[in-house]
Amino acid sequence: MAATETAPAGTDGVPVTSSSEPEIVMQWKSKKNVHGLRSKLVQYQQGHSAEDAGWAWPEWAAAKSWPGRDLGRFLVARQGDIDKALRMLTRHVQWRVQDCAYFPSGLPPVQPVMSALETGKVCVAGRSKAGFPIAWVRAQHHIVADTTPEQSEELVTFVIEQLVRASCVQPTPEELPDRALANQDLPGKFMAVVDMAEYGYANLDTGIVKALLTVLSRNFPERMQKIYILNEG
Repeated sequence: MAATETAPAGTDGVPVTSSSEPEIVMQWKSKKNVHGLRSKLVQYQQGHSAEDAGWAWPEWAAAKSWPGRDLGRFLVARQGDIDKALRMLTRHVQWRVQDCAYFPSGLPPVQPVMSALETGKVCVAGRSKAGFPIAWVRAQHHIVADTTPEQSEELVTFVIEQLVRASCVQPTPEELPDRALANQDLPGKFMAVVDMAEYGYANLDTGIVKALLTVLSRNFPERMQKIYILNEG
């Protein structure tokens, strides 16, 4: 099973690039770099000792199981540096093994975040015109005094996992009426819309913003397409 998504990579197993991407980004995730990262990952796996590391390398994370597109995400996050991308990827796998008991067969349990979801502060629903799944955030429903940093990180991870899973599923005709877009290859990215209406001091929480940036940068590189802010000021 693919380590982070099931969306198809290019026919040659390397990332699908877009003509709108900067040339330097395309270089970072080039076929040569993806091949280099996969080769380094093979070597790392062969030398990985569960006894020394304290955790066993999972079968789903075998080097051959990673789509080129996913390897490309880590390469872009580290500006094409293969060794740094390898370190980032192996830490991601360790996080999956040690902190994500639900992976790879399922999603995070909803019970721990149920109270937060019931406030209406965030939900995953619908797609953009280009097919990206959307997280809708209503900032006024987030009360800082009622939320711990651990709860914020748990909620952020839960929502991102939902978005990643949705980003790997082909949109239905109802979700994406444009037939030309409906058949395009999925980039595995998502969007967020943050509504700041009636936002006040009680809702001001730099901690949840830090949690979002931390979770995205450490374990979900190159996943966020755009964030839209509504009703600011």
